[in-house]
Amino acid sequence: MNLKPTIISLLLLITLAFVSAANAADFKIGYVDGAVLLDHSPMTKELVAKLEKEFLPRKNKLVAENNQLTKLIEKKQKDGAVMSESELLRLEKDIRKRGRELKNSKDAFNEDIALKRNQELLKIRKQIAELIVEVAKENKYDIILEKPSVIYASDRANITDLVLKKMKK
Repeated sequence: MNLKPTIISLLLLITLAFVSAANAADFKIGYVDGAVLLDHSPMTKELVAKLEKEFLPRKNKLVAENNQLTKLIEKKQKDGAVMSESELLRLEKDIRKRGRELKNSKDAFNEDIALKRNQELLKIRKQIAELIVEVAKENKYDIILEKPSVIYASDRANITDLVLKKMKK
């Protein structure tokens, strides 16, 4: 559990408690829902398409290797009773070897795609943060919080839609 947003929110609330009522009225505070921004971002949709295109050849290769392994297993089940002991042992050894290789290939594939996705998501989050700052400045907000850190806020304080509109321009 990440306590950092909660601690930041609590510090902000304590700070605001010490500010006089007159000064607090001058503060304009808003919040954004980062998950909604990320989910509805055109940049995220482009990332998904880019990753699918980039990793499709490897995915197809893994599917083909899996199909080959399935055929070998079916052959063993179908013909195993009539095979010589040496043929059966060779087939079982080949099945185990291919199974290990396929598992390793799948693991490497999943790690590579996760790493690439995370690298690209960092870039997208940075771009979203820049858009949030632009919207905040344009609308004269003093502070913008992100939803996990917000215990309660009226819909009036939610600037997620403003950021989405700016994002889609």
